[in-house]
Amino acid sequence: MDEFIAENVLKAIDSMYGQNPLPNYKELDLWLKSFQKATVAWGIIGQLLLQENLSEPAYIFSAQTLKTKLSFDFEELKNTDLASFKINLLSLCTRFVDNTRVMRQLALCVGILGLHLVDTWGPAMFAELYAAFRDKPGLMLEILKCMAEVSSDETIVADQDTIIKYKNLLIRNSSDVLVFLQSMPNEFLVSILETFLEWLQLGLEPNVVNELPKSQLLPMCFGALNSPVHFQTAAGIICELIRATEDFTKYQDTITLIVNQVLLLREKALEAIRFKDTEAVEGYIKIFTTLGNTHILLIIRGQSDELLQILIEMLRVESYEGIKDVTNFWHKLCRNFRRALNVEEQSVKKETLAPFMMRILQICILQCKLDAELLYSIIPGKKLDDEIDDKRYHLSGAIQDISIVLGEAKTVQILHENLQQIFSENYNESEREKYCQIEAIAVCLQALSEILPEDNAGALQQPIILLTRQVWPILQLNLTICKMLSSASLRILQDSLSTIMTYLANCMTQPGTHHDSAAAFQAICQDNSYLLVQHVDSLLQLHTASHKMPDFSQEKILEGVSSVVWRCEDHTKILELCSYYATELKNITQQEQPNEEVFNENCDKLAIILKSSASSEVSKEGVYIFFKEMWPVLKRLIEVFQNSPDAIERICRIIKHSMKKLKESFGEFLSDFLPIISSLFQTYGHSSYLYMTENLVRIFGGKQEYNELLSQVFNTLSQSALARINSYEAMVNSPELTEDFFGMVIRYLNYCTHSTINSPSFQNIINTAKIGIGLQHGEAAKCLYGFLEVLADLADEKHYRYIPEVEEICLVHYGEILRKLIGAIIQVMPSEIYDCISDLCYKILTIFEASEWLKEALVGVPHDCLTESEKQKFVQQSADSQYVNDWLHKLHNRAKQRALRTR
Repeated sequence: MDEFIAENVLKAIDSMYGQNPLPNYKELDLWLKSFQKATVAWGIIGQLLLQENLSEPAYIFSAQTLKTKLSFDFEELKNTDLASFKINLLSLCTRFVDNTRVMRQLALCVGILGLHLVDTWGPAMFAELYAAFRDKPGLMLEILKCMAEVSSDETIVADQDTIIKYKNLLIRNSSDVLVFLQSMPNEFLVSILETFLEWLQLGLEPNVVNELPKSQLLPMCFGALNSPVHFQTAAGIICELIRATEDFTKYQDTITLIVNQVLLLREKALEAIRFKDTEAVEGYIKIFTTLGNTHILLIIRGQSDELLQILIEMLRVESYEGIKDVTNFWHKLCRNFRRALNVEEQSVKKETLAPFMMRILQICILQCKLDAELLYSIIPGKKLDDEIDDKRYHLSGAIQDISIVLGEAKTVQILHENLQQIFSENYNESEREKYCQIEAIAVCLQALSEILPEDNAGALQQPIILLTRQVWPILQLNLTICKMLSSASLRILQDSLSTIMTYLANCMTQPGTHHDSAAAFQAICQDNSYLLVQHVDSLLQLHTASHKMPDFSQEKILEGVSSVVWRCEDHTKILELCSYYATELKNITQQEQPNEEVFNENCDKLAIILKSSASSEVSKEGVYIFFKEMWPVLKRLIEVFQNSPDAIERICRIIKHSMKKLKESFGEFLSDFLPIISSLFQTYGHSSYLYMTENLVRIFGGKQEYNELLSQVFNTLSQSALARINSYEAMVNSPELTEDFFGMVIRYLNYCTHSTINSPSFQNIINTAKIGIGLQHGEAAKCLYGFLEVLADLADEKHYRYIPEVEEICLVHYGEILRKLIGAIIQVMPSEIYDCISDLCYKILTIFEASEWLKEALVGVPHDCLTESEKQKFVQQSADSQYVNDWLHKLHNRAKQRALRTR
């Protein structure tokens, strides 16, 4: 594109926003964004805003650019006559007073400039503004609104102390602002309400809040609720007023007036529910719940039963946002119930609140109930809408919350009684309605299953048996029951197991339920493994039958069966289960052209079985017997698939799970395994070998007899790995290798510390880590920064593992590392990587005397990430751990914001 001059800017604006926009939209957009970042933009937009007869898009773009420059690039005006700049800006506001869109941007500019000039302009700011715009009330209202809005705009690049001064200046002037609002004629009602809302969100002086009952603003706001145009703004104002008066003793007159007015809104809110006016319903709910949440303790102590009645009625709404807000209120009320009252008070208040909770429970059941047409429409491949699921999630939370007051067992009992009534001969509703009600109660029982204390598990057994006595002809009902069983897996008694497992086994044969039933089966097997040992033969038969099911179901069933079989005293059962897959793998070693699909499936299933042995309750004897028999097969498989990284990873997974269980007993296989790792990694570079070594070090690293052997392996693997990831590009192209290499080094540093730091490769490892700073691959970056963190810990004289030699090494490298880390933050990393970078920066800044390192690192930080005064404060405060994370977080957010300017 052409250079940044006024003529070219106008051409670009016309090409993008004119009547015949050009097709190269993205190119023009990028050019204009680059222009907005350029220093020359200040002068050019000044010219454009003073020119006559330009198009409206040109004026809007120029005003937006001025706002952008003031927000992010105010540092560029250091040598400017700011007094003249201010006068010119106020003049521009007058010039564009009749152009709402331009005037809005310029009003924001006034607010932002006021923030930056708070030290010099602050004392005279309001007097000058009132004088300049006394005959332009609409413009003055917009500026006042924008000033308050700007004070809470975290995107503006300004020192925090400056922002605090600006906020305090505004608050000190809040009384005059409210007087000004009351003096405005009704034709400006929208602007008055919007400005009042912004100033409430900013904060008012206490004396101003106490004067509100005498003000015309309160009746104006409640009256505005009657107008659809003003409703949302008025509702927002009332919510802010309630929050502002949280201290009841301090603002008693004001809050009493507000509460009385709010309670009078009940009929209008119910009318909005009847007419399904979603916007109004959600607004009223915001008001009621804000009042309830703000004065929750008064409600708990019984001083506002009328509000509780309203909030119960609000649970009947259809709106997702409405249900979320109301259920969140009940959540807060019930959670505070235990905290706010002692045991004696709880007992008294339970009796008072119990009737309310009973009503809520019945409404929640009703709200969870699906329409019959919808319930019957759920078929395999179709699921409930996300919004319905989300509603039921919040309603389920409300049921959990009210059980705090009613008692978990009592709440389950009520649901059970509802079920019994449905199943009784006296039930007169249609079959369709019956299934709808059963499914709704199952949803509620699922919620309680998640929180029911295990010593109350007996309360759950009867409703579970009622629900699992048959596979229902309604898919959604079976899906809900399966999810309930997954949640209840820790709360199932032995007498119920047979009925439940039969139900799940039958569900696995039904279209659409095999996924959820298999997941429930797995959870119940894992949580009730000892109780199910007596049924092991039936479970093995079910495992055999599962081979015809989809992969997910097969895996879940295998996990469940394995967790039970490992607990059998007779090892023949686990060998029987393993042999199904081991035999296939043995056959593959004898084939000239192995079937990779068969290999993959059987490796994965065998790994699942071995992973299930991890529990300390499982004896390692069965694993040892199987692995000893399988080891020759695994070595042969490694030989057959030695050039396939995917196959090697699968084989290593089997070895890993066996090794983790066998621990020191795996030592007898080391003499075979370590030469394989060293040799094949040098040849093929498969990262799985590094991961296996990491696990070996965890087990054998602290044992003297293995130190020399492990050190030799480390040197061999390190030299080979470093040759493969010797540049930033190589690490980007080999993220798994980078991840597993630094993961291995971390483990060596933890378990073989001295031999690792004395390794001939160690300095090269540090240099390679420095090259990799800025990697975007999450797991690789985590391991790389994790290595540098562990090294920093070893250099910390306050750390229990402090090593002076490591401190000397770090003092050579960590200044450069800090500079690179700050540079990586500026380049914008994903959140998970930024977290690792910030943790490492924190350690560097708090472990070492790093102020000079930081000062040097911040030299290259752009002014729209940190201003010069902020850089100085960061350096000054870097030795104080309480400030470091705040500064890093600010830099990260500013860097993201900076990147958006040219996206």
